[in-house]
Amino acid sequence: MSTIPLTVVGAERLKAELHRLKHVERPNVIQAISEARAQGDLSENAEYDAAKERQSFIEGRIIELEAKLSNAQVIDPKLLDAEGRCVFASTVDIEELSSGEKFTYQIVGEDEADIKESKVSISSPIARALIGKYAGDVVEVITPGGVKEYEMNMKSSMSDTSKVIPKGLVAPLLSSQQRSLLRARAHALNPVILLGQSGLTEAVLLETHRTLLAHPLIKIKLSSDDKEQRDQWALTICQRLGAAWVQQVGKILVIYRPLNEADAHQ
Repeated sequence: MSTIPLTVVGAERLKAELHRLKHVERPNVIQAISEARAQGDLSENAEYDAAKERQSFIEGRIIELEAKLSNAQVIDPKLLDAEGRCVFASTVDIEELSSGEKFTYQIVGEDEADIKESKVSISSPIARALIGKYAGDVVEVITPGGVKEYEMNMKSSMSDTSKVIPKGLVAPLLSSQQRSLLRARAHALNPVILLGQSGLTEAVLLETHRTLLAHPLIKIKLSSDDKEQRDQWALTICQRLGAAWVQQVGKILVIYRPLNEADAHQ
């Protein structure tokens, strides 16, 4: 499965749904099946058939959510150096030039799209037309009613973040107890940085640095089958970004860099 872009809110919603299915819906349907079986003959037991059908749906949805979250790339626009361009997760105001009608949309992943909430999929015609454009640009969108022109105005969704990696960053020293606690906290996290075929580039390092400015504990997926290569990437990331190595299991690296001095002693 290819990488699935998600907003921070969208990822949290999927996690919440997965938790509910595993810890509420699954036990409930197992109990319902048990109670239906206790009634005796199952050949004409409508309650049993309904419970089994519900169980099949729940288990299928759990598999689907776990796959999506394991391949998710969670994107926070506040951490992107978009330089005023419209990017994934941006919220924009647009005005149809012919009618003067105005709309506000956020560009989200396919699983998050909901026109009632003014959220449009990244794969929709309007989103494809807006991505990469600047405030004041006019875009053309092919609609069922023909080609329409919209002027875009970007809502502020960016924050000032460092455009370079500071020199002299020093990784915090972690005790075995601190490292154990961080490993436990990282268990529920999904990778937010993916090292692909291009490897460990300066752009990836900068993206990781920006992510650590907001999230001190993160997971990184090192997509290489070469263990020595993965180990070298992990070492370089920690050294360049002043991050502490917490854990590395297979292709998943966990690193930690406190947001401030107080965090370092927690």
